[in-house]
Amino acid sequence: MLLPALAFFIGLTIYAIWRKKQFDACCDNCSIKSRNTPPE
Repeated sequence: MLLPALAFFIGLTIYAIWRKKQFDACCDNCSIKSRNTPPE
């Protein structure tokens, strides 16, 4: 019973990390633009 839950948790963790990497790589230019704007 625990094995499927463990596999699901590991899969979800890997998927979340992969999505974060994809998002960071995709939005690098956006974050650089926002950093250059003065904080007001």
